[in-house]
This record gives sequence, structure tokens and C-alpha cells, in this order.
Amino acid sequence: MKLRSAAGTLMLACGTTVAHGADYSLQANAGYLYSNNVQQTPQDATSVSILSASLDGAIQHDSRRLLLDAEGTYFYRYFADGPYQSDSRPELRSLVEWAVIPGRLRLNFEDTYGQVAVDPTDGLLPSDYQNLNVLSVGPLITLPFTVDTKALISGDYRTVKFADSDADTIRTTGHAGIQHDFSGATAATLGVSYARTVRISVGRNSDCGTRDGCAVRFQCAKGIL
Repeated sequence: MKLRSAAGTLMLACGTTVAHGADYSLQANAGYLYSNNVQQTPQDATSVSILSASLDGAIQHDSRRLLLDAEGTYFYRYFADGPYQSDSRPELRSLVEWAVIPGRLRLNFEDTYGQVAVDPTDGLLPSDYQNLNVLSVGPLITLPFTVDTKALISGDYRTVKFADSDADTIRTTGHAGIQHDFSGATAATLGVSYARTVRISVGRNSDCGTRDGCAVRFQCAKGIL
């Protein structure tokens, strides 16, 4: 059984810049998809027509103390025929960097919420998706010794949570190093890092495995640090 599909999309978009240097954009999409074998099976194929609509939004702000970069999508699908119910899937990605003390202390926050496919071969089916949220927070501390040399200390606490799968993880990392600037575009860094990863069993509400690791790194780069 061959898989055939046809699709079309209509898009409307707008964007602007608001006060204090923030940019935002909005975009609306509507689409149509037809598949003669939505389950991608060699026999007993099910054909289906899918109508979809989505709304995308994004905002960016960059100042001396705050960097904000966020975007979100709300996606809706209506199955015009076949045994499937309509479904909706929100997605959100956000990044915030807050300079508590500019040049000395910065707090980083990043969150990604969306869906992942349980079985990649069933990507069109509503039942194939589960929600996934990845959250990361941590500080970056800069301690200058001289004009050209400084210490960098950073940490990161990251959680990965699945709605259905029993595969949640918590990862904690720390890094300390010395950076020396040879010129405005060239610098070298020598540092050590440590990481611990704990896998959580949602059903038992307990950890079911821990991994620890450390590394020493030397980096010399021009124009990309």
C-alpha cells in the first residue's frame, strides 16, 4: 500500500516593534491535508482529510539588564472523516537572561513545552503525541582578576518531564574556569565541569538510576566566545 497525501496552506502574518525595544510578531495559518493511509499500514488502510489551523506568536526584548526571547504556537486539527477526534497542541519556548548585576551576576531561565511522537510512524494520529516539558535554570557568576583575566562560575538545573512515558530526568551541572582575553576577539578558557543525572520513575515516585561525570576542558577561540 502506497502512502499518498496532498496538502495546502494559507498564511497571514504581521509584525511590529513596540516601545522599549521589544519586537513581536503574529501569524495565522490554515491548511488542508489528505492521506489515503493515515496509519501507514500495509493493509486495511484508512483515508482521512485533515483541516488544520494555527496561531503563532513571538516576542523579543534585549536591553542591558534583560534579554527575553519567547515564541508560542497553538495548533488545531479537525479530522473531517475517519474514526479520529479533533485535537489541539500548544507549544511554547521561552528564554530569559536577567543581569542582576551587569557584568557580574546573570540568571538564565529557559523553558520548552511541546509534544513528541510516541511512535514516529504514526505521526498524523492524535493518540501518537504526548506532552513534554524541559525546564532549565541557573546562574553565571563572573569574577574579574585583571582587565584581561576573569573567573567564570556557572550552574544549571534541568528537568525533563513526559506526560505519559516513565522517563523523567533531573540533571544538575556546574562549571568553573579561568578565561583570559588575548585581544578583543580571541580568548582562552581552562575549566572543570561536573554533572549528575537522575532518572525518575513516575510510577514509583523515586529515582531509578544516577550518573555522575566530570571533565576538564581547554578552549581557545577567536570571535565566537
